[in-house]
Amino acid sequence: MRVSNSLRRVDLEENVVGFCYDLDRSLFINASLDHGPLLVGLDTNVLIDLAEHGEAAFDKSELPESVREPHVSELASLAALIELWLVRDIRFIPLNRSLTDTGRGISADRMARRVATMQSLSESLAHLSGEWALDDLAPMDEAHVQLARYIDPALIPGVADRELVQESCRLGLDVFLTRDVRVVKASGLPQGWPTIESPKSLVARLTALGVEGFRGGMLNHPNCAYASIHLFPSMDKWAGLLSALGSASN
Repeated sequence: MRVSNSLRRVDLEENVVGFCYDLDRSLFINASLDHGPLLVGLDTNVLIDLAEHGEAAFDKSELPESVREPHVSELASLAALIELWLVRDIRFIPLNRSLTDTGRGISADRMARRVATMQSLSESLAHLSGEWALDDLAPMDEAHVQLARYIDPALIPGVADRELVQESCRLGLDVFLTRDVRVVKASGLPQGWPTIESPKSLVARLTALGVEGFRGGMLNHPNCAYASIHLFPSMDKWAGLLSALGSASN
């Protein structure tokens, strides 16, 4: 089996500001380097939220009456996380299982449209560049392949949820992002598994580390690899996301 840790490949000449891992090794749990991107795997419900409510969340416009708290707060936090993604090296990694866990209770035609939309969103959020590519989506190493095989079903009862977290583990991701409260509350996962966060909890955690959009954060320490790089939003990222969101609304 081919293994790879190239998801963390960094080219400082790209002038993209990443993260200094030593500030919170419990968040960047699978990072062996000093600095680099934040690797985030997306649950199906996060992609569905973007497809169905992404434009309203970014515009801060009115949501459907059926969307209530705490869903409203999670959507606002998801929009804030995307804003951070525009200026920081956050890599949203497409998970194969998230594109096959979309069809419960809907027609085949609607399922096909949803899968196409989510595929488009996944590709735009991944924002493939010279730093990494989908070909890099191989397990981090053999140890993580073995680690992902063993998980107590009682910790994450749902089969699809469990498989998504296992996929994130194999890839050596830092975070599995979900709005499913049962999954967020999962505890007792072995060392080396990704941290499970909701959009709201991840934004709160990054904010506590000083990561607040254009204010940067985590740059003011000796020998920081990003000290000379200025924070600018990526217009390429934004254009790709807007295109995907436009397709979702059609």
